[in-house]
Amino acid sequence: MKSLVNIYTYEAEDFEEQSVNLKRLYYKYKARVLSIDANGLGVGLIDFMTKAQIDPETGDELPPFGVEGGTAQ
Repeated sequence: MKSLVNIYTYEAEDFEEQSVNLKRLYYKYKARVLSIDANGLGVGLIDFMTKAQIDPETGDELPPFGVEGGTAQ
């Protein structure tokens, strides 16, 4: 069984800002999985999710995330 708990959308932010926000949410909620629609323009977000970043608000280091699964059709 799978369940979706929250949906967040980020518009009018660049991929780096979006990736920092998503990593913050991941740690805030102690999530097991973070799902991203990487079709089309979303693939650019994956580039930023897979690199280490510094949170501009806290100065904390946010580690790179891995990519798992996915299907191309």
